[in-house]
Amino acid sequence: VVAGWKPGPGFRLSLLAGALPAVYGYLNHLLPCGLPALIDRKFNRWPCYEATYKYVSGLVLAPLFYFLQIKLVAALTDLELWYAISLPFTGFFADWYGRRWALWREARRLAKLAVNRADQFNELKSSRLSAETCLKTLHV
Repeated sequence: VVAGWKPGPGFRLSLLAGALPAVYGYLNHLLPCGLPALIDRKFNRWPCYEATYKYVSGLVLAPLFYFLQIKLVAALTDLELWYAISLPFTGFFADWYGRRWALWREARRLAKLAVNRADQFNELKSSRLSAETCLKTLHV
């Protein structure tokens, strides 16, 4: 987060408007994106192979799950073509939305931290002033 940057109303509106499509994309990509990380955690013993495990398992699992999801939608509805077209776009959108959401949360955290630090500064300033007045009364 850039110093002094605050999320404006347009930023908040984009988060609000994109919530449902992001949830749709997140749910559709939960298994194809989550399983490579799980496979890496379970089977990889050497950290230097982390990218290899994730890449190879993602290369196999993403098309497999796309195929299975499209077949499931085809069995339930007649919208399999639209669903197949929407899968990659909603995946990219869910990733973009997650980054925007993290940026907004970080901005809120920093704003709270700035308020807390201002309160701490004012508290220290008042205690310093009271200590100075106490010292002045002792030295007079």
